[in-house]
Amino acid sequence: MVQKYTKIIEQFCQAKSVQIPSGFYRRAASQFAVINFKTSPPKLVAKTWFKKEDLAYYLTHSEESEFLKAYDFKEQCELVLLEGTRFQRGNVL
Repeated sequence: MVQKYTKIIEQFCQAKSVQIPSGFYRRAASQFAVINFKTSPPKLVAKTWFKKEDLAYYLTHSEESEFLKAYDFKEQCELVLLEGTRFQRGNVL
C-alpha cells in the first residue's frame, strides 16, 4: 500500500507540473501530502503524513503556511485546515 501512495502522488505531481524533491523517495509515502506554491514551479514537500494531527501541526507551524496546500490521496481531495486539527474537504483531485 505504501508504494501505492508514492505512485499516486508522483503521477499527480507530474500531471500538475509540480516538482518532486529527491527526498520524497527516501521514505515510504503516506496518504497526506503538501505542495508549496511559493516556488515556481510548485514543489512537493518531501515528507508525507499518516495522521491529520501531524499534518495540521506542520501546516500551522510552517513559516510558509499561506503558500501551502494539503492533499488527501486516499480520499482524492484537497484538505482545508479550519481550526486546530479540523479539516474540511476541498476540491476533488
